[in-house]
Amino acid sequence: MRKSFILIAIILLFSTVSAEQGDFTIVVLPDTQKYSRDFPEIFNSQTEWIAENAESMNIVFVSHLGDIVDDYDSVEQWQNAGTSMGFLDGKVAYGIAPGNHDFSREGDISNFNFYFPPSRFNSHSWYGGNFPFGSNENSFQLFSASGLDFIVLHLRYCPGKAALQWANQVLRTHSDRLAIISTHAYLGLNGEREVHSYKESGCGTGSNNTEYIWDELIYPNENVFLVLCGHVHGEAGRVDPNIAGKPVLQVLSDYQSLENGGNGFLRIMRFSPTQRKISVQTYSPSLNQFELDNDSQFSLEFSPGPKPEPNPFPVELAAGIAAIAAAGFAAAFLKKTGKI
Repeated sequence: MRKSFILIAIILLFSTVSAEQGDFTIVVLPDTQKYSRDFPEIFNSQTEWIAENAESMNIVFVSHLGDIVDDYDSVEQWQNAGTSMGFLDGKVAYGIAPGNHDFSREGDISNFNFYFPPSRFNSHSWYGGNFPFGSNENSFQLFSASGLDFIVLHLRYCPGKAALQWANQVLRTHSDRLAIISTHAYLGLNGEREVHSYKESGCGTGSNNTEYIWDELIYPNENVFLVLCGHVHGEAGRVDPNIAGKPVLQVLSDYQSLENGGNGFLRIMRFSPTQRKISVQTYSPSLNQFELDNDSQFSLEFSPGPKPEPNPFPVELAAGIAAIAAAGFAAAFLKKTGKI
């Protein structure tokens, strides 16, 4: 498997997940479309596992990256998805960024809004709001963990200019919170941001490709430190400095090209503020199995506050050779495993 490593702006350390006091967990659910269509029991196993382990693992948030269903007009698939995500209701905060399979090329998103309307979340204190009025296609959530305050923006596939203007206002209003952005399509397999243009994807006039999402939303807001996406089959990542020179971690995960529509793999992101790292694992509750390759199990530097000096970090490169990267450099992981 071809791997390429690029020096950019953060240290990537490969390790196993630790469970220090004060740690907390975010779980990422990418592209469940084939589970909703053919394997609802796998989808159920994911969300049931999250609910059952929410307390012991201190799971504070779940982010669904979109393509909840495979066919936007299939009531059966939406019912399956609604049931599966229902295991999280009342157990853990979550948000959903609808993907291209969740609405028609003409923009019909009515089924998504029937099964996941704002009213499904309005009673929860962590639900911040939605855009446009009456639609949950763009939303934000608020939570706190280990003395840190977070905001998570979930943006629909190919968000338009009005959605980005709304998102900018939300981030400015909550500029004192660490910000995560989840959106369906953002990175390609080589870590590039322009996955495709709206003309190729059929998103419609006024929608933006992913480089514009970076330029207009992520780069100008210095509290954004993490971007999560799916859509493209495989795993990839990159790190770039924002307007304030702070690193923004950008991570792709999508397992639907595996057997059984993805074999139930999800991402576990364990935040360890005292160790200044995010430990990432890829796990399938239905198989009770971890993916152990370096693109599926790794650690990222997480520095919510001032960084201690001096700042040397070991880096594990593709050949397994240990090296030292000075502050301000990084190893990014890339993986080529499939297609859209």
